[in-house]
Amino acid sequence: MQADIEITDSPDGHYAVHATPWEAGASHWIYHPTIVDNRSGRVLWSPADRYWSVEGLRWLSTARVKLQLRKYPGDRRPALIELVVDCCAEQARLHNDWHPLAAVDALMAAVWAAEGNA
Repeated sequence: MQADIEITDSPDGHYAVHATPWEAGASHWIYHPTIVDNRSGRVLWSPADRYWSVEGLRWLSTARVKLQLRKYPGDRRPALIELVVDCCAEQARLHNDWHPLAAVDALMAAVWAAEGNA
């Protein structure tokens, strides 16, 4: 059964986070995030690894969103990675450092591997 995409717009509607659900296992749902520029329709960022799930999000401003991401199956501690995305600058903050969105996937994978083995 396909569930509906959950869309959370920025306060001014310029950007949105789309959470696309898919069933990874029996009743185990992943909400894969995609950040979109609503004015142009362009995808700013979406993790290449479809096992990342958005577990929480909060718009900090009209262009910055804080995402709490979990990688399925979520059996590591800490279970979540927190990412702040600046949609306007097309950068993300991970562990207090800002990076281009194009570099975020590799950085998240490295952080996940390092923290999961600690």
